[in-house]
Amino acid sequence: KWAERLMVYYEKQQGEAHPDTLTWMNNLALVLGKLGKYEKALQLKERCYSLLCKAIGEAHPDTLAALSNLAVGYAYLSDIPKALAVEEKAYTLRCKVLGKTHPDTLCSLNNIAKNYHKTGNCRKALALAEEVYTLRLESLGEEHPRTISALQNLATIYRDIGDYGQGFQKTSKAYALCKKSLGEEHPDTLQLLADLAQACSDMGDKKAALALHQKAYTHFCKVLGEEHPNTIAAISHLAMAHDALGDYKTAYELAEKVYA
Repeated sequence: KWAERLMVYYEKQQGEAHPDTLTWMNNLALVLGKLGKYEKALQLKERCYSLLCKAIGEAHPDTLAALSNLAVGYAYLSDIPKALAVEEKAYTLRCKVLGKTHPDTLCSLNNIAKNYHKTGNCRKALALAEEVYTLRLESLGEEHPRTISALQNLATIYRDIGDYGQGFQKTSKAYALCKKSLGEEHPDTLQLLADLAQACSDMGDKKAALALHQKAYTHFCKVLGEEHPNTIAAISHLAMAHDALGDYKTAYELAEKVYA
């Protein structure tokens, strides 16, 4: 409620198009999104974008950021065609205004790749994800978190199209880089560890998958706590890993913890 109160305050004092009002309007939209109130968040994002267009023009970097946020809002509501169209508009304008290799431009291209992936057009998603990774590698270096994230996205798409060898190779590389740059117990590193466990499973190495799922679960418990959604997901994956090896008793006991 504090974000809403501040937005209302600034709107009354300085007008709805004032930068401070728009900042808190955007903050409120982010808060609503995190609370799962996606429709209300989208309404604020649409209003924020419209006001910025009128105040500073549609090609201003701040307006383009609001346009990209709007696309994310549509994606949260599963309106992927709309999200794709809006993000493609943001990408085109960012290419023109900021340049093709600007971090914000690459963020839009990355979102487009993710949306194509969600529509099932994995080949298109793969081509775009490859481009994002290559450009981030050139401009940011391989150990930058955004480059590692791009590599992780690329690995996911390879696994989804059934190229498990490439999926495993890229996941393994992303995990090693993330562990080196952020540390073994960083949440991003732990998510990549969980991904690597699944990649091992995809390759048919069930024992390695079990060991990695166990390691991921142990670290998630330590870092995030037993009730965190990522920890619960890790228990579920660990249960499935035991099941895959025929250890049905342990699998059942772990599954009970998930639904307790």
